Amino acid sequence: MRAKEFLLEKKLSPADILKYPNSPKDRLPTFLEKIIMKSPFTLSTGEKVVIDPNEFERVASWFESPRTTNLKMNTVDGRSISFSALEKTKEFGGEEAGKRETIEQGQIEGIAQELEDAKAGRPSVPLVVGNTIVNAATVRKTPELINGRQPKSDMTVYDENDSPVAWVSLKDVKFRWGGWNHMMHRPEIAAWLARIKAIDGGVLQSKESYGLHASDDVKNLIVFGKDFDSGKFGISNVNAVLIGWTHIKKSGKKYMLAADHIYPNGVTPTGAHEPYLVVRYMLGRSDVGLKNARAETNTKSETRNVKWLDTDKEVKSVAEPKVNPIKQSVLTPTPAQQQLGKPMGAPPGQ
Repeated sequence: MRAKEFLLEKKLSPADILKYPNSPKDRLPTFLEKIIMKSPFTLSTGEKVVIDPNEFERVASWFESPRTTNLKMNTVDGRSISFSALEKTKEFGGEEAGKRETIEQGQIEGIAQELEDAKAGRPSVPLVVGNTIVNAATVRKTPELINGRQPKSDMTVYDENDSPVAWVSLKDVKFRWGGWNHMMHRPEIAAWLARIKAIDGGVLQSKESYGLHASDDVKNLIVFGKDFDSGKFGISNVNAVLIGWTHIKKSGKKYMLAADHIYPNGVTPTGAHEPYLVVRYMLGRSDVGLKNARAETNTKSETRNVKWLDTDKEVKSVAEPKVNPIKQSVLTPTPAQQQLGKPMGAPPGQ
């Protein structure tokens, strides 16, 4: 790839923002939220700029029917920048997604080569994957979709007959566990969401973030896959989760799939890798029946501040009267504000 082509790929386009409309991956709310919250954007030159919040309505209207002409936006320091000057960062599908794919593919290729070396011409070798011993002949990347389902597994182990015998989830040193939206009706999660609604009426406000220390049952479903309760290994119930440097090492007459950190199926992560559930404010996003909300799984290694709502008793300590005369006004919200779930009459800078 030529240098010029690489630079062009880094530029943000309207199509990047509008790629997943009205879906959990919708990028438009994230883009507009950055304007409201005065979060910096990155230019293709590497410079950081903050767009004037007063540009919110004009930018939102522009995305309702993107023009062929380039959008110009004013910054808080009085400059005018072009939309095409913005870099395609990871939040808009940029370098991070490609970086993760590259790391993952490198892990799989490295393991495949080490497995070939271990076989030394034999059809397969006994390989310990988590707490399971399988006859391993090769490993390959698990397809992105199988029968319309996105698997938990990143790498599949095959025997000498090319039949799948084990499944592995691969994580880089810095990572996040999977989502839990599909479990929102489980009693402990449903009760937690009800507590959030008791505080905010189902609409999160700026900078609010709520956490839940989930049970091990929920954690295992997040870590090992949606089919963990089935007790049967597969694409959505992996034999093991490998974090960091992955490799094969000899152990007596067997070989082991090793890594910096390994969580065999059923061994719930603790310490820095322990998962907990979070619902945090995100303008225009609607997850798990809440408006302006993003559902995600964090770990103790992250620094996000949350208000814990593990029990009903904690609701009273968190809930505070929210008196905001602007909200109580009878101003009619604009179409863009209605679309984003923005409080009625709230000014762009709020």
